Parts: sequence; structure tokens; C-alpha cells
Amino acid sequence: MTKIIDYGRFAERLAADRPRWALLDEVQREWGYRDPGGDPLASREDEAPGYEPDEPVPAALLEWWDSPFNSFAMRPRLYWTHPQWPPSAPDSVDDPPGDAVRVIMAEYQWVNQWGYLASEAAQDDPKVVVNTAGGWTTQSRSVSEFFLQLALERLPSHFGWSIRVPRETVDGDPGIVARLREHYRDMGLLPWQEMGTDALSYGAPDAIIRHGRGPGADFAIVVHARTRRALVDVLDTLGLTWSDDDIAAPAEVPPPTEDLGPASFAGDDERWTAAAAPAASAVPALPDVAALRDLPDRTSAGTDRDRTAAAAGTSAGHVHVWDATGAEIGAEKLHRAPVTAVTCVRDADELTVVSGDANGVLRRWKPGVGVFSRPSRTATRRWPRWPARPWRPAAPSPPPGPTGSSGSGTWPPDRSRTCASAPASRPSACGPRASCT
Repeated sequence: MTKIIDYGRFAERLAADRPRWALLDEVQREWGYRDPGGDPLASREDEAPGYEPDEPVPAALLEWWDSPFNSFAMRPRLYWTHPQWPPSAPDSVDDPPGDAVRVIMAEYQWVNQWGYLASEAAQDDPKVVVNTAGGWTTQSRSVSEFFLQLALERLPSHFGWSIRVPRETVDGDPGIVARLREHYRDMGLLPWQEMGTDALSYGAPDAIIRHGRGPGADFAIVVHARTRRALVDVLDTLGLTWSDDDIAAPAEVPPPTEDLGPASFAGDDERWTAAAAPAASAVPALPDVAALRDLPDRTSAGTDRDRTAAAAGTSAGHVHVWDATGAEIGAEKLHRAPVTAVTCVRDADELTVVSGDANGVLRRWKPGVGVFSRPSRTATRRWPRWPARPWRPAAPSPPPGPTGSSGSGTWPPDRSRTCASAPASRPSACGPRASCT
């Protein structure tokens, strides 16, 4: 991590006018989360197959479930919380007077439940409330801010360098909190309410400091940092005594993204050995399909050898397929990142569409007749991602795609590479849950 990020200025980022999920995406990447590819492990369809809401649901909640930036959906064990779909009434907790809560997430042991007020369900991005010992209180100013805050509570403890300072140490030296307030700025988030911690977040260069003020905060100061150096700087500034045994290393260090550069297929490129050099096949021109030409946010397009079908991908991760007459025979959101390459393969009467995205994820799809809103699991194969940036064959003439196909865009190399990952550990900056596994 070469670029230092000052979380002391996080409140400015929080207040900036930007797309709803842009800051969540930035924060996740800053701490080391990478989309692993494949199917989400949690989805609305899995939680409640075929369910259609019969009452208003905030647009932001629907967006979060379907968002390509939803790290919970891809790796829920980073969070150790229970999602609620459809939003439900609180479990074993009374609603606030004169209103009702629709729970969207619950703490692992159901001690705390987060949700929006039913009276605000028609709003795009309403505030989120949480039950505490003193009743329901506002946790976040919006649904989108809640999921950002939840990610900030969970991901740094997994991907970062950490230290937890017991309450008795902090209570025994009032200067620790005084120095915290003197040298570091509030991140602009509301206090995190979970297991009685009532924790404020302060920002430092490459580090986040939690001050747990509630009775449940067994660790009154918790520091997570992107680097060990940043962690040590905070400890020295707060005047804390520590040893190497007090510092927890990251539970997972993602492999670096490889920049392989363009593939030239030339004799001086040491990465390749030419085994054979058949005559290059002509790349078929795309069929003249009006819907393909006019597709908004199109990022790639391709066809099969005989130009019987055309496919296109979009920046939102959708893949569309048409026959040569222009009739759409399939449309599906197959990717969680912009589609950077797509091609078609015709085998007898069966059509296969292969697409790749900016995260290095491949999809192989066999659409049937008609428009499919959700292909079956047997119709779509989802491979994991590669820890390498997509590359584009060098000009002037790209090699043909799979036999009997052609396509445009970029493509991830070397299927032998896979992402390394370590088992997710349960966050321990939560007071009484610190020793749970």
C-alpha cells in the first residue's frame, strides 16, 4: 500500500456529492477487499425465492442487494451478521411508539437489530435505527451510510493491522482520550451501536481509531491500520505502551494485482513460446443489429464465426444476446463489473456466450429461446477471478477467439492463477464477543 490515505479527512469524503455506492467501493478496496468472482453467497433470491415486496422498500436497500460493490453478498463471513430479506419486524424487541421497524440486518447473536422505520419506507435512502438498552436510536443517516459504516466496522479488523486496548488501561490514564481528541478528527459517522459499545470513529493517516464509550466496550480503544507503521504511529501519539505480542497482523493479505501488459505474440516476447502458426482467421464483422448499435453504455461486443448471433456487454455488467435478425434471445446481469470482452460460439444448434469483466471474472452462458431474466444455474458457469488486470491483444490484428468465434474487448490471461484467501476470522473489536469463534 504505497498511497497513504488520511482518514482524518473522511468526513469530507462522506459529505461529497458522488454516486451512492462509490465511497463504499473505495473503502473496501483501500482495505484490501477484492471481488472473488463467482456467485454471491447471499442474495435476495436465496433468502426468499420468488418473493416480491408487497409494501414499499427503500430503493437503496434494493440497490445494495444487487450492487457489484456488495462485499457482504460475496463474503458474508467477513461480517458475522444476519441479513433480513424481506425486511421483517424486530425479533423479541418492541417497535418504537407510533411506528414500526423493518429489520434489514441483525448482529450475530441478535442482540442488536438494524432497520428503517416503516413510515419512511417509501424514501429512497432513509435513516437506519438500532435497538439499544435505552430504546431505538439512529445508527446511520441513510441505508447507504449504514452499509458503508458496517463495512468500516468489519473489513479493517480482517485486512488490517490491529491492537485492542483494555478499558482498564484507558480508564487508568485519562490522557489517552485527551490525546485522541487533540490529534485526530472524528470521521463524521454516528457512534456505532453494537453490544453496548457506543463507539466513535476517529481518522488517522492509514488508520481508524475506535473509542468505545459504552459499558459493553471491553476494549475502550481499538486501532486498525493499513500498515504496521501507521498503527505504531497512532500508538506512539496516544502515548500507549505496547509490545509486538499486542499487535495482530492481518488475517488475510490479498495477492497483488499483476500488470501483465499487452500480449504481443511476437518472437521477442519471452512470456510466449510459439508452438504453431496457422493462418490467421478473419475476424467476422458484427451482424447489423440495431439494438446492439444503440445499446446504452456498451463496453464490448462479439459474434460467432458464421454471424448467426451477436452479443454485447455493458458497463453495468449486463450481457445481451440477439440473433442475426435482431431478435433478443437473452439478457442477463452476469457480471459485477464492466464487461470488457464478449464472444459467441455456435456448436451445432447450441449457442454459448463467453464474457469477461474488469475484475478478471469469466462467465459462460447458454441462453435458451426467449428472454431470460435469470438463467438457471446449469445454464451459466461462473469462474473465479484472476489477480491480474484484463489485457488486450496488441494491434494490429488480435488473435481469433475460441474456435468458431470472434469478439472484442479485453480478456484475463492464465486460468491457472487463482486468488488466495484465508478463512475469515470473527471481528473481535466488539466487547463481550471478542473471544468468540
